[in-house]
Amino acid sequence: MGPLTAAVNLLACAVSGMLLATILAAAPALGEDAPLPSGGTDDTTPHMEPVRIGGLFPLTGILDSAGAEGRVAVDLGIRDFNAYLAERGAGWYLEMVVEDTATDPAVALEKIRKLH
Repeated sequence: MGPLTAAVNLLACAVSGMLLATILAAAPALGEDAPLPSGGTDDTTPHMEPVRIGGLFPLTGILDSAGAEGRVAVDLGIRDFNAYLAERGAGWYLEMVVEDTATDPAVALEKIRKLH
């Protein structure tokens, strides 16, 4: 593999690792017995359902440290956004489904297809 191909592969993995755009489910309709984030139901708390989003990160391979940092950053963003949603009584929250791209564009493509 030439240096240009290696650079392109690393860039593709880095970009795919930072993508958080794969939506697995649209904002769900709220049902009577929808589970709360804690897993239970409670008549005094608004019923909430998750909106699952995909997070692709290079958690193994040459970019593993960047992938770990990216995952932590996205986790913090989701936590803050969920707090915002809870304050406004949105009735839903974000939940990330994490996939490891293994710093490999072919694996990243496979994981995107899996999440889709």
